[in-house]
Amino acid sequence: MATVKVNSRSPYYITSTGDDGSTVENAVLSITGPSIGTTGSNITLTAVATNFTPVSYAWTGGAIAGNANAEEEFTEASDGLVTYGVTAIDSAGNEYPASKPVTWSANPQYEATLTVTNSISGDAQGYTIGGNLNNAKQTGETGDSYSFTTTLSLNTGYTADVALAISPAQPVTGTFASADVSETTTLTGTVSRNSDYRLSVDKASVTEGQTFTVKLIDANSTTSNGTSVPFAITGTVSGSDFQRGTLTGSFVFGSGGNDNEATQTFEVLSDNTSESTSGETFILTLDNFAVSVTVTIFDQAETADPQSVLISSSNFDNVNGACAATAAETVYYGLFSGETFGNGTTLYQSDALQTPYSGGGKYFKISTNHNGRIGLNNDGEISNYVECVAEGTTEPVEESNTVPNNAVVSSNYVTVAGNNGANACALTADVDVYYNDSITAGASLFTLKAADNSLSNPFGGTDNWYKLILFDDNSDPQEHYAKVLSYPPGYVSQVLVCQTDDVPDTTITLAAKVTINMATADGNNQGIAYVDQQVTLTALTQNITAPTYQWYKSATNNDITSIPGNAISGETQQTLIINGTGTQTQTTTGTFYYNCLVSATTDADTNKAIQWDNRPSYGTTFITSADTTNPNYDACTGSSVTLYTNRDGETAYCVASKFYSNAAGLSSPALTTGWYAFDDGTNQNIRYIDASGNPQGCVTGGCTETPDPTPSQPTAGYATIQKCPNQTNAGTVFDVAFDGFTRDAGQIVQLTDFAGTGNSSGCYEITQVYVTLAEWDYTLSSDEFVRLQPYGSCEQCVGDIQVVVETGQDENRYYGGYRQCNNDGAPIIYYSSASPLPNVFRTSSNTETCRSKVNDDYQPEANNEDRTFESYGAALAEFNDCTTCLEGDTITPDPIAYFRQYNNCDGNGGFVVIGSTTDLDATGHWAAVVEYSNVCYSDGGNTATTSNINITDLVTYSDCTACGYVPPTPDEPDVITTNIIKISSTAFATITDACNNITQTSYPTTLYYTGTLGDSTQLYSDSALTRVYAPASSNFYLSEGSYYFKIGTGTGVARGEIYNFGQCGNIL
Repeated sequence: MATVKVNSRSPYYITSTGDDGSTVENAVLSITGPSIGTTGSNITLTAVATNFTPVSYAWTGGAIAGNANAEEEFTEASDGLVTYGVTAIDSAGNEYPASKPVTWSANPQYEATLTVTNSISGDAQGYTIGGNLNNAKQTGETGDSYSFTTTLSLNTGYTADVALAISPAQPVTGTFASADVSETTTLTGTVSRNSDYRLSVDKASVTEGQTFTVKLIDANSTTSNGTSVPFAITGTVSGSDFQRGTLTGSFVFGSGGNDNEATQTFEVLSDNTSESTSGETFILTLDNFAVSVTVTIFDQAETADPQSVLISSSNFDNVNGACAATAAETVYYGLFSGETFGNGTTLYQSDALQTPYSGGGKYFKISTNHNGRIGLNNDGEISNYVECVAEGTTEPVEESNTVPNNAVVSSNYVTVAGNNGANACALTADVDVYYNDSITAGASLFTLKAADNSLSNPFGGTDNWYKLILFDDNSDPQEHYAKVLSYPPGYVSQVLVCQTDDVPDTTITLAAKVTINMATADGNNQGIAYVDQQVTLTALTQNITAPTYQWYKSATNNDITSIPGNAISGETQQTLIINGTGTQTQTTTGTFYYNCLVSATTDADTNKAIQWDNRPSYGTTFITSADTTNPNYDACTGSSVTLYTNRDGETAYCVASKFYSNAAGLSSPALTTGWYAFDDGTNQNIRYIDASGNPQGCVTGGCTETPDPTPSQPTAGYATIQKCPNQTNAGTVFDVAFDGFTRDAGQIVQLTDFAGTGNSSGCYEITQVYVTLAEWDYTLSSDEFVRLQPYGSCEQCVGDIQVVVETGQDENRYYGGYRQCNNDGAPIIYYSSASPLPNVFRTSSNTETCRSKVNDDYQPEANNEDRTFESYGAALAEFNDCTTCLEGDTITPDPIAYFRQYNNCDGNGGFVVIGSTTDLDATGHWAAVVEYSNVCYSDGGNTATTSNINITDLVTYSDCTACGYVPPTPDEPDVITTNIIKISSTAFATITDACNNITQTSYPTTLYYTGTLGDSTQLYSDSALTRVYAPASSNFYLSEGSYYFKIGTGTGVARGEIYNFGQCGNIL
């Protein structure tokens, strides 16, 4: 995380928030009771606590000052206004105040209540309501006056499309008679945020015969798709310089398929006329906006001095292939004054610079350490030009072909793997799984392995990307990313090495081996953990049948399993959970070593070392608050509390991304929601933190209320960045500062969640760069970059790898799962046949081989030779039922003796009881979620109710979402999008007259409509679509975007309805 994160438009640092913990409602205190009282007559005030349990109360004000009950009944002896207060204290010492005014009189009193009805349409951030707000009250006796004043103002950066108004005129006044009074104030108008248009171009200069593209974005993301924004071209160019033949046109938002942007591509013609050596100037400016972009156009390339560069002689479909190649073929290029080699440079076959190099848009190695695509936009033109990045490496994965192999997979997944698996590889692998044969040949993952090495409980894949840890011959963990399918359940359709797109190499071993995997909330195998933090160590075995386990621990790194005194009493399971459900705790710092002796013969070659440190903590003061926006500086002198943080908080309070109430890193008990201040020795940094420990910002000016104007200069650069397509919140725009470095326009960068919103991470295009910038949204340090090297394109950065799934299932064969007859506790074994499968079969005269079909599912093991019906030849006998197959013999079943209740994920009370032949409670292997009869159920604990449903039959998942459960959503009302069009005040007799006046015509009249603009569109004068527009003429009107049309007057065509619609020619 960065140490400096400033939004110059607000006083906050912005940091990313964590995912752990659950949301708790704000703890608040209120007082209920009347607002008026009659002297001498009792009233009752009650302190009401929400989401906390008070242990004491202290009242202030009037007759109840000093009382200590939650409910107080009392009266006052004299007239006047008294404000009563109460402070409640919980068991942790946190204080919660509340107050309530009461007016006392011996005479009857009455109450005036103001209802403020807000009927303003549009962005609620665009206006401010002040003065007396909704439900404001005033009291008085007969003859007393009351007065309410509500104010309304438009905020900077917004436009009132329909003027803001308050009705009735303010103030609202009156006189009390002998009853309560109600007054109403209504606010009306329509507000929209102003557009903030930005222009960028993919090349600062081009030569004749090439194309370039200008992009328009709205930094405020307020422009709807279909909106037309006209432009004009000036400079030293003329219309005849371009294929389009004109110097005017319009951008149409969304026309390229991406929200919040519009593009126009310009093709420069070759005129064979010698121009100035400094080139011609192309300036595109938006109509009615002081926004422009400039491109320099040079003569054809042969007029430049030729230079050479080496590229790979072969082309490639991806970056990795190009970067692995050698650049050995010579090509040529020419540069004009001010141009640099890179994107936009055209490569030629010879130094005559006349015949462009034919690259076909493929990737090439360029020079010693760059890559790019050649010929994607124009023949020979370089695009996506970036530096090659060193790939990750991995040792060969060691596997067994006789017994199941071990692996660890993440319980979480990502829908997009990311470039070279960046997104998936950032997950934590935390679920032990097993597979047969080779992972690269297409294997299914299972979560249970029996003593006879049979596998059950398929890992519930979701057709998404997971992190997968495999192990090399030195027992070292090797990180991979894999796509795991939902059907066949747990099937790995592709596995690749992290930081590459390479399939891992594998080797076969028959040696017994033990590997230890470490997992914490911070990741895998980091070798560091916090005191009191939960750590899970797992002993993964290979080529060991029916393993037993004994864990060891030592402060010395030696052969620790040879010393009986190092054995950890009672830790004899596959997993060792430290600071969790097991017997092991770690409460002191230092380095300790762990190992596991399996079957009393084999341990891991290398001890697992863990360095235990104290969790970072900060002594803070806080004030309870539900206002997440406005800093509450009372936090500087508030109640004291110690906060603990995650690893991000080791360097500074303001960069911690998660806070906890205890050193174990747990969110229970919950924190008090509010503002927290920490004195770093210079000033007190103030942060808002919710009950789950998620911070939202950091005020760096502290208690002086003066924000720190960082970042420091002079080395920071500035840019506008836009989020690439095919991501959450694609098209979002930010202005940023780079702290200590710069980036170039057109580059693609991958960033962490720099805005702290949970969805700002991802790939961004740098659309513009600046030397200076008056204000910006966020400052980015190098810590915010997933990698410092830019990507060549959005597609490459987003890295959505498309996989052709080859499961091994033969459409010409039949597949199914079988279980031993009359034995519900037996595992399911999968078979295949070229003929339809029978209900029951046996493979010899031995009736214990009788097996009954359970399902028609596929698993890859059914393709093994010993699982095909053809391999049994004449020994195979088919039957209709188990009774006939058994011939009177009796099968001794494997008893299902352990039972668990699983509750329907919908929470409506449904459940199913699942059984197991082994004590899964002892090993911690009861699944979190199972799917039974296409319904998802979550673990509800042990039960005495019996069942013949065997858990080994079921697919297991990490949570209800992964299982596929989707909570029902309430029906939402249809949303009608209102569009805006601006038209001319002048009407024209003919289409020719209208189109001849495009450049001279203004568009002062704003109208509203829904749907698509065209014939039969109904126009309105107001955004609420309640007033049909009445035109002053039946002639042709012009609109932005160079559209012409007539508007119905009610004679022949309905009033306000468009007809004779068209667009002036040769514009777009």
